[in-house]
Amino acid sequence: MFKRESLSNIYYKNFIIIISIFLIFIFLLWAYFDVFVRYKETSKVISEQIIKEKKLLLKGVADNVINYINYNYNLTENNLKHTIKQETVKTFSILNTIYGKYHNRLKKKELISIIKDTLRAIRYKNNTGYFFAFDLRGIEQVFADRPELEGKNFINIKDAKGHLVVQDMIKTVKEKGEGFYTYYWSKPDVKSKNLIYKKIAYIKLFKPLNWVIGTGMYYGDMRKEVK
Repeated sequence: MFKRESLSNIYYKNFIIIISIFLIFIFLLWAYFDVFVRYKETSKVISEQIIKEKKLLLKGVADNVINYINYNYNLTENNLKHTIKQETVKTFSILNTIYGKYHNRLKKKELISIIKDTLRAIRYKNNTGYFFAFDLRGIEQVFADRPELEGKNFINIKDAKGHLVVQDMIKTVKEKGEGFYTYYWSKPDVKSKNLIYKKIAYIKLFKPLNWVIGTGMYYGDMRKEVK
């Protein structure tokens, strides 16, 4: 009887031990999977946060680049506009002086000849900047860089984007007296006429003769100077 109870107790104890080990194993397994799941969730959150931070960083860099490009673009255009406007102001001062001094002393044809010669001679920016003039009919009076075109009517001339350049300029001076005008033109120093460049002009009405007088610069040329 004692031996049987002892054997039963041994079986019972072994059973308890096995069940305990099994339960411990199940608990450890659950704990492992719980930790693993939490780790994956945490890793996912961290990864998403890192990706988000990288995107924000890249966006910040891109925004800085765009801002820098815009800053240089505006700086270039502002410098260009300042230059051509100041040159026009100086030129008009010269022309007004000539007209005021000679309009009662010379015949109109002689006075116009002096004004034309003066305009042709005015240069700036290492001799690359020049002036042009046309009347309100669109007839070219002065084209310092292309004198062979003087006397021709450019009222219907268009730029590379189809803008009626001369008509637009005439409209500007009639409405405002002066102003800036942007158009797209080939460059005389570039062989291929298929290459088109942005050009900005400043134009002003010379009232004594009803001429549109102006000058322009290529945006790309000024951009090189800014760099």
